[in-house]
Amino acid sequence: MVLLVFFSILVCRAGDTLSTGKRNNGWFDLKDKYHEKRAYLYWGYNRDYYLKSDISIHGPGYNFTIYNVSALDKQSPFSAKVYFGLNTLSIPQYNYRAGFYIKNNIHISFGLDHMKYVVVQNQTVKMNGVIDSTVSTQYAGNYANKNVTLTPDFIRLQHTNGLNVLTLDAGWLMPIYHTQKDIIHIGWNFGAGGCFVITRTEFHFMNVFYYNPFHFSGIAFPVYTGPRIDFWKCIFIAAEVKTGEVFLPWAPAENTPTSGIHQNITYLEYYIVGGLSFPVDKKSYPMIKRKKRPLNQ
Repeated sequence: MVLLVFFSILVCRAGDTLSTGKRNNGWFDLKDKYHEKRAYLYWGYNRDYYLKSDISIHGPGYNFTIYNVSALDKQSPFSAKVYFGLNTLSIPQYNYRAGFYIKNNIHISFGLDHMKYVVVQNQTVKMNGVIDSTVSTQYAGNYANKNVTLTPDFIRLQHTNGLNVLTLDAGWLMPIYHTQKDIIHIGWNFGAGGCFVITRTEFHFMNVFYYNPFHFSGIAFPVYTGPRIDFWKCIFIAAEVKTGEVFLPWAPAENTPTSGIHQNITYLEYYIVGGLSFPVDKKSYPMIKRKKRPLNQ
């Protein structure tokens, strides 16, 4: 992995060797073209916080809603072997994104936030609905704003592999400061986007375990902001805070057409990422041979 990063830095620096010129230190230069016609890639990790939400669950013999349900994320404890190993770096909650700067520090990007959503066990919530005796004799009955405890033998619900939010975003990176020769460039990013959500839902119901396959479960609309620092016009780090709304009308329960989970999730996320930035126009790579046009005869 270290060799891969080193090779990538050499490539992007090769493209910048002739284009980097000396200029004075600058503050809040909104006409700065530092990022123009450049692409970027990043990878990093996140933590997530969820507001309480209402969850509707239906299937053969049951149809009910539980209210004000608390949930947590499930980030892996830090370990260099896990977070930086090629075979394990996708186990924690991660983020990746690829983007392109158009002009005036406006950029578009596509990427994924891999979050994990775990309903807190043994909490007491209100419940409305019905459970038939063919499903459970213990929990059978009509529920009208009744208190229930989410014990493991009753309900366990997780989107742990995960709550995958894929978005097409548009953003603006406000220039704050740059040094001479652009060795350091500091900006503040603002962005928003939307697209779809892929879940892999674990649903335990009445001591029966359903591990559903990856499923298109809904849509999401996030907004975010945070600082970004570029070094040598090549590598960068960023730390951003994101909030958004996830709509899940089609999350699976028993992986059958007659069952499902409906839920809206409001979340707050923060993440730290590291990435590479490189020019994409051929003029920045004089070592690339161009085809000569034949002379007109």
